[in-house]
Amino acid sequence: MPQDQISGVKANTEGYIRAKSVAKYLGAVLTNPGRSNEATWNGKSICIKSARHGNTLIGVTSAMLSHVQSVVAAIQGPDGKFTIFEVSSAWFNSEMRVPAKWPNIGFVQCTKIRNAGVLIGSV
Repeated sequence: MPQDQISGVKANTEGYIRAKSVAKYLGAVLTNPGRSNEATWNGKSICIKSARHGNTLIGVTSAMLSHVQSVVAAIQGPDGKFTIFEVSSAWFNSEMRVPAKWPNIGFVQCTKIRNAGVLIGSV
């Protein structure tokens, strides 16, 4: 089912909640909690994104991707746990697809992130 305004707001809110949880797990500091999923971790700027089970894509805006060093993706498995992977912004940029409908967001398949990313842990 395509996302509408209501489901989009819900997903956005859940994304911020998940970013807070992942940041806590990593020991990262969110730069603007509840309004952004950007954080600092191990001396670098990161973007924390998540995908619930059944969602096959991680999306990052071009503005965010242009100034973070890596994307930390929490991908939910069928057991409900989120496995955390890190990929460089350069890698994400090279693998992403930008749909005509959302020209400012690049999407990468979760499978690609699982295969190429550095496994960090799970929450």
